[in-house]
Amino acid sequence: MKRILSVALAALICICSSTLHGYAATAYNASILASCKTVACYSCDSGAFAYGTANNTVYSVKMLPDYQSRYLAVDGKIKSLCQNGKYTCALYTRNANTTSYKYAVVQMNTDSGKCDYYYFDSLSSIADESFSVSDGRIYFIKTDSNYAYVSAYNTDGSHYCSYKFSQNAVEIFNNNSNTYVILDDGSIYRISGTSSSFCTKIKSGSTVCSAGAGWISTDCNSLISLDGKSNIYVSQSQADKITVSNGNIKYCSGSTIKLAKVGSNANEYYSTGSDIKLIASYKDKTAYLGSDYNYTAVSESEFKSYSSDLGTSSSGSESSQADNAESSAVIYNITVDGSNIYKTTADGIMYGIESGTTVSVFKNSFDESVTVKSGGDTVTSGKIKTGQTVELDGKAYTILVIGDITGEGNVKQNDETKMINYLLNLTDLDGAFMVLADYNLDGAVDNRDLVLISRKARR
Repeated sequence: MKRILSVALAALICICSSTLHGYAATAYNASILASCKTVACYSCDSGAFAYGTANNTVYSVKMLPDYQSRYLAVDGKIKSLCQNGKYTCALYTRNANTTSYKYAVVQMNTDSGKCDYYYFDSLSSIADESFSVSDGRIYFIKTDSNYAYVSAYNTDGSHYCSYKFSQNAVEIFNNNSNTYVILDDGSIYRISGTSSSFCTKIKSGSTVCSAGAGWISTDCNSLISLDGKSNIYVSQSQADKITVSNGNIKYCSGSTIKLAKVGSNANEYYSTGSDIKLIASYKDKTAYLGSDYNYTAVSESEFKSYSSDLGTSSSGSESSQADNAESSAVIYNITVDGSNIYKTTADGIMYGIESGTTVSVFKNSFDESVTVKSGGDTVTSGKIKTGQTVELDGKAYTILVIGDITGEGNVKQNDETKMINYLLNLTDLDGAFMVLADYNLDGAVDNRDLVLISRKARR
C-alpha cells in the first residue's frame, strides 16, 4: 500500500524565485545547478526546464516562460530523474534504516513548490536507470527472467497495467507529459491507457533527449518527430543542444545558436560569445545555459539572418561567426507526410537518391514540377547522377546519389572499398561524402551502411 504525502516546502525546500520582465539578452542566475554531476534540459508546452541531481538532492530551474529555482533533499539515494511538464520527478531508493517501502518517487511542482511522495513496497527487478510519470501514473521497466517490459502503477500503489512487446524494453522517457518506451531494436512506442502504439524507430543504442513537444534528438545527429513523419539530420549537433518550438529548430554550433524553420532552408543565428552547456525553448523564446551557470532568454526577433552580414568585414566581426556557424548546415525532409525521402541542406544539396533512380521516377516523387539539369542542360531521361542539379521552390540543389562516396555518380565496388577503409580508420570522409555514406539515413555512418552499399554495388 502506498502512502501519498503533500508537505509544505518550508521544511524541505529552499526556494529562490523571481520573474522575467523582458526577454532581451540578459543573464539570469542558475548557479543552483552548479553542483549537479549532469544537467538535462526539457522543452514542452508548459515551458523550458533544466534539472539535475547531486548526492540525495534534486535541483530544478524553470527557465521559461518565467523563472523558478528549487531544490529538494530526499531520504535515500536518487536513481534517476524525469520531467513531466512543470513537474520535476525523482526515483530513489530509501535509506537502509527505513522499515518499509524500498522505492519512492517524489514529484515537485516547479511553480508552487508542492511535493507529492509515492512509496512502493511491491517493486522488484526494475531497471531504475529510467522511469516516467504521466497521466497520474508511474511507469517502470521490469524484468521477467530474460524479458524486459513496462509496468505502470497508480499513485495509490496498486498495479495498473503491463505492456509487453516483441523486443525487450530498454528505456522509458517523457515527452510533453506523455510516456514513451524504447525497445532493443530502436523502435519507440507511446503508452496511453492500457495500450501502446508504434511511433518511430531510431538507431539501436542511441542516446535520446527530449527536444521539445513531439520531438526527440539523438547522438546520431538526428532530430526525430514522435509522430513518425520526420527524421531531420542536423550536422555537428549534440543531442542535448538542440530544441524545437514555434515551428523552428534551434541548435548550438560552438558559441552560436542557429535557428532554422522546419521544412525550410532559411537560417538565422544568435552569437552568445561564450560556451553553451544546453538550450531549451518555449514558444518563440530560447534559453541557453552558459558554462558559468547563468542562463539567458532570447527572443527569435533577436536572431540575425546570414544575408544581413554579407559584404561586411569578417575580421573579428559577427559575420565571421555567422559564416563559421553556417558551415554546419541543417538537413530537412522535403515532405513529412508522403513517401518522398529526398532531403535538402541549407547550403544547396539534395540527397537521399538511390543509385539507379531514373529521372522520371525522381521527378514524379514531387508534388510540383521540378527540372533536372546537367551542366546547364535540361535532363529528361536516363538515371539521376551525382553532380546534376534540380530546381525546387526557386532554388537550385546539387544532387548526391546515396552511397556514391567516390563521387562517380553510381554505387560500385570502389565505394564499398572506400567505406571499409573509412570504418577501419584508414581514410576520412568529409562534408557531402559523409552524407552519402549514411545509406540508411539514420544519422550515423556504420556497418549497417557498409552492408547496404555492398549489396547495391554487387547487383
